[in-house]
Amino acid sequence: MDALGALFSSSLALYLVYGRQVGSSNTGFSLNMAVQFSSSVLWTVRMFNLIEVQANRQAIFSFSLRYNNTAI
Repeated sequence: MDALGALFSSSLALYLVYGRQVGSSNTGFSLNMAVQFSSSVLWTVRMFNLIEVQANRQAIFSFSLRYNNTAI
């Protein structure tokens, strides 16, 4: 996932520097926003993954409690 964000930022940098005639301040601002956006997307994916793992952990725990109590 980090490599995808780096690839996006690098391709945007190449486009802005060599593809179009854009001022340096606009190029820097665009690159900064692209890095912030990719960081936000990665953080969101990590948080959803954490929630999913915790939900699975709780389901497994409750499932094991249910069947361990009936076996006693």
